[in-house]
Amino acid sequence: PDMTRKGPDASKRAHTKSTKITTLGRVSSKEDLSPGRPSSLHEDNFSPLEVGMGSLDIAQLVITQTTAKTEQDPKVYEIMNNLSKAVSSMTEQFQQVQTSDLEAVNRFMPTLKAFSSIFSSLNKSMQAFSTAYESLQEEKRESLHVARATLTPLMTLITRLVTEEANYIYGLEQIVNFFQTRLREEHLINNADEATIFSGCDAILAIHQPLLEDLKAILRNPRVGQVGDIFLKYRDEFNVYKAFIVNMKEAQACLERVCKDKGVAQFMKSNEKSGHTLLELLKLPMRRLEDYVFILTEIYKVETLFSSGVDIGEARDMFHDLLDTIDSEGSVA
Repeated sequence: PDMTRKGPDASKRAHTKSTKITTLGRVSSKEDLSPGRPSSLHEDNFSPLEVGMGSLDIAQLVITQTTAKTEQDPKVYEIMNNLSKAVSSMTEQFQQVQTSDLEAVNRFMPTLKAFSSIFSSLNKSMQAFSTAYESLQEEKRESLHVARATLTPLMTLITRLVTEEANYIYGLEQIVNFFQTRLREEHLINNADEATIFSGCDAILAIHQPLLEDLKAILRNPRVGQVGDIFLKYRDEFNVYKAFIVNMKEAQACLERVCKDKGVAQFMKSNEKSGHTLLELLKLPMRRLEDYVFILTEIYKVETLFSSGVDIGEARDMFHDLLDTIDSEGSVA
């Protein structure tokens, strides 16, 4: 239409045209863009230029709303920002066309119609993305809740496991680094008796020192399945327990005989550690195997709520087998 014509009718048409562009051709930031709600923009009522501008407004609004919901996801947030910049750039181009002459507008009509179709699809896609993203975030929150529900009792058990492991190592160190070393240095025991009484103790200590460090690492970065993996890592090394257990009965008999010597008896009496005799300390490895079966069973109960628990179950069975060796050899005093 000729916008340069004079007269009341022309002025009214110009005002109406302006009103359409400024009030209907542009979208308020408060407009409800819920999926399924029809847009207020219809090609039947507005020119392609107006529809294009309105589509850009809707696209920018949906992107802004979606961006606000994705601030905690850097990758998605970056994508949304890039889309926003692209739409802003396109809006500037539309505004330049809007202020040009009618011939230029007519020349760009095919392009404007194409852009209108593209951004109409973009609006639907962005709304679908927003809905899908909210659903994904809800799933993440639920997964986090489940993970916390799992890790809280799991971490309690692992903390207990680490604490007991440290205490066990302390007992082993008293056997090897104090009793065995002092008895040898003070010439209170001969080599044969030392080998019998302390057989396998240093090898057992050598297993548990790195094992403790591996267990401590779980406390810094916990996940289901780690405990079983760690114990199975030392599967072959734990075989040293078999020799120790088989020798236990002979070691106890040898210790009782050696302690009949007055010098040894006086040494033992003067150096009981925290009220524990050497004989009691030598029983620690056997008791530790029983403790492993108990606590690994408890961890297994927690892990199987959310995973197969295969590794932890296998680790528990490994210690069951070692205890079966004790029973079959009849070496428990």
